[in-house]
Amino acid sequence: MLNREANSPLYKQIAEVIEEAIAFGELKSGCLLEGEVPLARRLSVSRYTVRQALQQLSLKGLVNRAPGIGTIVQAPMRTGRHNGNFQLVSARREQLHIESVLVCYQIREPTQVEVSELGFVEDVHIVIVKKVHYFEDQLACVSDHRISIKYAPPWEIFPRGSVLGCLRTYGSDIERTSVQVSLIGATDHDADLFGINSSTPILQVNQRSNSVVGDIVEFCDFKIRPELCSLRYDDAVSFAVI
Repeated sequence: MLNREANSPLYKQIAEVIEEAIAFGELKSGCLLEGEVPLARRLSVSRYTVRQALQQLSLKGLVNRAPGIGTIVQAPMRTGRHNGNFQLVSARREQLHIESVLVCYQIREPTQVEVSELGFVEDVHIVIVKKVHYFEDQLACVSDHRISIKYAPPWEIFPRGSVLGCLRTYGSDIERTSVQVSLIGATDHDADLFGINSSTPILQVNQRSNSVVGDIVEFCDFKIRPELCSLRYDDAVSFAVI
């Protein structure tokens, strides 16, 4: 595996092998890499050499190094669209699929704002999940989810349907979900993203889910083109239109 007589440093060789495994799908996004110490022992190199390799991969955005958890593969996941029973429905109320694509799965520590304003616990990591949703090949919705790692299912679960549905299926013990809905004008960034004019009305939805013991499970921001789709919830959800 490693050529100790080559001009290339050992840490670069290790990084290249892992990068190739990610590129060919042998190491999938969300999987936990072998720890520094066991990997160093298996390859008969120093732990520092392994650490250098992982740092190089981290700089390329291929892995995420989460303290207390380990090194997690973070390869791009645009491998196709996933038909899911998402809680987005066609604005025409027809029985047509909203197609969802999982574009990001990342684990990190919460920011001070997420702790003070959203209620996440300091030093307890959160999972960042971003999805885009299409209706008839038009981008209809972008959703940005922040989930307490205590309640987050494996990344493979998320492409199969709505994040809220995945959390409930996975047994996250959600008691109640509250939603705030507002109609806003699209920013320049929104306009570029959706291919619409600036200030075009779009729906902004803030969704918050709590467990039976009051912990925050998930906070999500949706931006939705209302002429293409809308959100549908069950009776466990309370609404506030602002």
